[in-house]
Amino acid sequence: MPRVSVIMPAYNCEGYIEAAIESVLNQTFQDFEFVIVDDCSNDTTPEIIQAYSERCSDRILFIRHKTNLGAAAARNTAIQNSSSNILMLADADDIQYRNRLETLYREFLKNDVDMIFNDCEMIDHSGRSLSRNKGYPSELTNENIVLHLLKRNHLWIGLSMLRKNEDLIFDTSLPNAEDFELFLRLCLKGYKFKIVNQSLTSYRVHENNISGNGYISNQSVKTILSRLDLQKLYIELAQRHGEFEASVAIAAAYAWIDEPEGVIKLLEGKPFSLEGYFALAMSYFKLGQHSESLRVFRLLSNHTSNPAVLNNLSVISFMMDSNNEKARELLNEALSVQPEYQDAARNLEYLERGEIDKLKLTERPLREQVVHSKHYKLD
Repeated sequence: MPRVSVIMPAYNCEGYIEAAIESVLNQTFQDFEFVIVDDCSNDTTPEIIQAYSERCSDRILFIRHKTNLGAAAARNTAIQNSSSNILMLADADDIQYRNRLETLYREFLKNDVDMIFNDCEMIDHSGRSLSRNKGYPSELTNENIVLHLLKRNHLWIGLSMLRKNEDLIFDTSLPNAEDFELFLRLCLKGYKFKIVNQSLTSYRVHENNISGNGYISNQSVKTILSRLDLQKLYIELAQRHGEFEASVAIAAAYAWIDEPEGVIKLLEGKPFSLEGYFALAMSYFKLGQHSESLRVFRLLSNHTSNPAVLNNLSVISFMMDSNNEKARELLNEALSVQPEYQDAARNLEYLERGEIDKLKLTERPLREQVVHSKHYKLD
């Protein structure tokens, strides 16, 4: 039995799959099997994988779905057909550093955990570095992970090594964000993780990234969080972390599922936090309380230069006083902080063209590192 099974789903990735497979085969640690599942691609992806599986028949197990079932189902198929109890997940459009498997496996053996995650360098469709890494919050721990996940997904499936067990199954009903569902569920059950703050993967950002569709991602997250008993979870989190931290985290979940009343009930009158005040300001806006929303965003702008605060301040201010010059100034300030921030860039274009009805608020504070920029889809 190999010590590790490497899992890779593939769908219509003929331009990237060779580099992805080569990067796995060339690992410094070689005691692994490689399970690749093609999810009924209609390009030359299956032929490319087949050629590799014939050449490396002692290492590669190639499985083809007869119909397209989605990435979650492809990963489930690979896991069900894997031999090892330790799995390294890899995506078919990414490139693994030669020491990724060795590094993660060594850390897995040293630490009593169920999951290991590494950092990544982002590259474009041609493999050129975008000069930014994913990164993880420095304060992220096993004790506070649920608080963080309710605000934003920090754990990506293509950067993980996992211990195989009965809970390791992806939700095939979700069009994407299945990794968020899995890791939130596992962390709620008390599964332990470790972060390796080292770039061991080149994460390819391109126009066909499933995670780059903001509308579908938000709908998936909304479905996932709607399944939770948030009132019960609030009590549990308050007992462990205190009322304030629990309020901010559960309010973030209410914001995801479009229940602004729940956000305001939890956060009104609470001390300052970026996530909390941002959710509060957005909730006031959704309930038509634009003056209150503007007030809170102005308070936020005194504490942070997060570009999403500047963008939203610009849009709401313009809605209330039609000051085009001030709105443009705030949007340009947001873009000076994060030049690849798409909401601000598009809003600036809309202002210039007079397409005021298209102005868009950003729902959450911007990540420290932007993932999808020019390829980010709104619907």
